[in-house]
Amino acid sequence: MPRPTLQDANFRPVPRDSPISTFLSRQDTGARIFVTNVDRTSTKQKLKAIGINSAIHTVIIAIAVWRIMSSGGKYLPILLPGGMGLMDKPGAKVSQSMTEFFWTSVNILIDSALAILLSKFTWPYVSGMLYTRLLWGFQQPEVVFRVPQDWMRTDWAKLGPVNGRQKRLQHSLSILDKEKEDAQSGDMHALDPWYTDYDTMRAAYEAARSGEIPLGSWELSVWERDPETLEWSVWEVWRGDYRNNR
Repeated sequence: MPRPTLQDANFRPVPRDSPISTFLSRQDTGARIFVTNVDRTSTKQKLKAIGINSAIHTVIIAIAVWRIMSSGGKYLPILLPGGMGLMDKPGAKVSQSMTEFFWTSVNILIDSALAILLSKFTWPYVSGMLYTRLLWGFQQPEVVFRVPQDWMRTDWAKLGPVNGRQKRLQHSLSILDKEKEDAQSGDMHALDPWYTDYDTMRAAYEAARSGEIPLGSWELSVWERDPETLEWSVWEVWRGDYRNNR
């Protein structure tokens, strides 16, 4: 399949009263763009992917629990009134106090890094991929929605409507390339700097189960919302019939 380039002619309008338009409008949180694909990776590959991810995060959680249970009063020296606390102990040697203060500081840095890891890495996995797997299992096929990070949207807004849209679509092209290169991952992972929108994925499964929107509707495509008319248009990249290649 030839690589697509940016052409407005490749987009077609999505009828405003269609189930897809209603669904996308309901799920849009301000990004006004989705990149979707249908993942047909085997269940075996998906089991392998979630097994590896779960093992990594289990280790992280186990280390965090161990650190919490073994912390005891090791932070007291640095938290006590009077600076280092240990210096206020009668007869305390300066060298001993400085050593204990150093290791207390190291422990704080380690646990702070661990807290960041849990909040930015493990919790998104548990509330996203793992929760989706527990709720929906291993769908065949599986649909994946990706949206840009908030900081990207801020940068695009600064460029103005025309340049911002051009930049947004260029980024969506790079995500499409990554998706095609890594099509057999089976773990619904984020493609930096875009993240996987698990809420919309679960909503798509609900819509498919009710017969409202078939999962095949989300084949490799870019869905964009006009900021003025609020209408959606779609670039069905999977079709390969790009206007610039005709």
